[in-house]
Amino acid sequence: MNHILITGVPGIGKTTLVKNLVELLRQSNSSLKVNLDGFLTEEKRNQNLHRIGFQENGILVLDEIGKMELFSKKFQNAVATAFQRFNVKILATVPVKGPHFVENLKKNNNCRVIMESEE
Repeated sequence: MNHILITGVPGIGKTTLVKNLVELLRQSNSSLKVNLDGFLTEEKRNQNLHRIGFQENGILVLDEIGKMELFSKKFQNAVATAFQRFNVKILATVPVKGPHFVENLKKNNNCRVIMESEE
């Protein structure tokens, strides 16, 4: 599995869980670049400065892939492309019942969906 989608009802702690996971990743991997205002995924470019992809073993963190974010077709295309890349791992939060785009992401064979609960 390359991708993890965390789902649950609003206010259950999805964002808190993602922040804690990012902190654990940061502590275990000093080369992981994460700042408090957002997340940075570095691109790889060839000698002609053409983009050839993301950094090998990169982690893309998305909080959240929901209705508001999906109003942007550019965002949808970027997320869909990232889900198809073999060298990018995705950690994202999604609503329990999302728009069609989100439901399709949940069905991705390379994706594990984890339901956050109070337990």
